[in-house]
Amino acid sequence: MYHTKTIVIVFIVILVGIKISDWLYCSSLKKKVFDMYAISAQEFLSWNPLLRKNDFPGCYVIMVYKEKPTDKMKYENIYIWQSIHVYQRVRQHLKGHGNWNVYQSWKNGREVYITFIYCNKKKLNVLEKRLIRIFHATDSFNVQKGGAKRR
Repeated sequence: MYHTKTIVIVFIVILVGIKISDWLYCSSLKKKVFDMYAISAQEFLSWNPLLRKNDFPGCYVIMVYKEKPTDKMKYENIYIWQSIHVYQRVRQHLKGHGNWNVYQSWKNGREVYITFIYCNKKKLNVLEKRLIRIFHATDSFNVQKGGAKRR
């Protein structure tokens, strides 16, 4: 029969392994977001009629900078959300029909960049929550931790 001490040690090793793999996944996801193409709000709005035809489900990361970024990781504020029509939803934010802080930043001349991440509709809540947690977005423009939509 196994000793209680052995079972506890095995359990702790499994928990530590899960935490390490989660940390590795999260850090690689954050790196992927920064490595992806980020379109400026100005460029996005000029392309919008073309993008509307190719809309898709996913998450979007809106990063706000004081000036044109030389280092994408040094954003001033961030907003992350999900939509089944990401292009349409981001356009609404930039036109004043979404997150007020994003709109005010754009309106007041801050540099705003958007990264789009395709995601299956059924996995949107999981991806959104993970992105919000990784980027500590609730310390910025996100009020909620995400994942509230039933899909």
